[in-house]
Amino acid sequence: MENTFRPFKQVPKLIFGDNSINRIHELIEFDLKNNYVLFIVDEYFKNKKFKIYDLFDSEVEFFESKISEPKTSQIDSLKFKILKNRKGLKPKLIVAIGGGSTMDVGKSLSIIFNNEGSTSELLKVKDSIIFYNEAPLKNQEEFEFNTLENLILVSEKQDDHNKSRLRTNRIILVSILSSSILILILLSFKFNFDLQKEKNARLNLEKDKIKDELRLKKRELFSKINFISQRNEYLKKIREQIGSDNTNQSKLKAEIKNITNSEKAYEEFDRMFSQVYPNFYKRLNASAKLSQTDIRLASYIKMNHTNNEISRISGISLRTVESQRYRLSKKLNLSNGQDLNSYILDI
Repeated sequence: MENTFRPFKQVPKLIFGDNSINRIHELIEFDLKNNYVLFIVDEYFKNKKFKIYDLFDSEVEFFESKISEPKTSQIDSLKFKILKNRKGLKPKLIVAIGGGSTMDVGKSLSIIFNNEGSTSELLKVKDSIIFYNEAPLKNQEEFEFNTLENLILVSEKQDDHNKSRLRTNRIILVSILSSSILILILLSFKFNFDLQKEKNARLNLEKDKIKDELRLKKRELFSKINFISQRNEYLKKIREQIGSDNTNQSKLKAEIKNITNSEKAYEEFDRMFSQVYPNFYKRLNASAKLSQTDIRLASYIKMNHTNNEISRISGISLRTVESQRYRLSKKLNLSNGQDLNSYILDI
């Protein structure tokens, strides 16, 4: 039987593998001036603009390979559409970007544009290049798209995992820093608390020591007061028993009076009083200009002695004590209703 078909010119050169698109210039052995490049692109890349489009006068057509395998009617439609857009001018170069079906469309158009006739003539060729078992190709393309989707999903999962791990690491770091700061704050509080506790303990010991010393000095002060009081009482009784008609007796009375009024004992009293009440004399003298008698009277009042006790200690009469109190109130500018004892005790 005589063959009714004739051989067609095939594609002279192919490039496969990664970065194939950027190596298109290796395929071009002719001048593209006044010619254009036809791009047959899978619908999957419709939203992706390849930089190679801008390198040539490009005509871009998209093929939706997932819907069906390429049919002769689709090939013819593409052919007429391209020729119409370009006013009958055939492309100088055809570039197919996509899976197996897209590549088949690109090869079919290349054969058609390089050989006279229509797509129907191609069907006369046994085992035509666009005649395939539909099911295996469909499964292959589904497998390719599923693989791509899985890769995208794995990539997204990996990104989510990395972000989650980064958040976890940040949380752990913040927790460690917060815990460290909290521990430092607690240690600082504990240190300050222990230090303050130790200071308070030392202060309490010092206060107790001062209180003990103060109690001791008060006892010494009262002992001194009692000594002065008893001495004056004794000398007063001796003076009363001595008659006034004897010259020697008068001399003895004068000596006893000198002993009674001796400043030596009072100087010792003033020294001990200043140790017990260190700021009393300073505050009292700041209120008014007072005599030594006024200061001594105020000292006895500060020790909470009564008028009778002051009379006995000083060796003077009760009336004299009352007169001294009156003069001291005037010097301190106390009002009529103001109590001298309360004022002195508050100093």
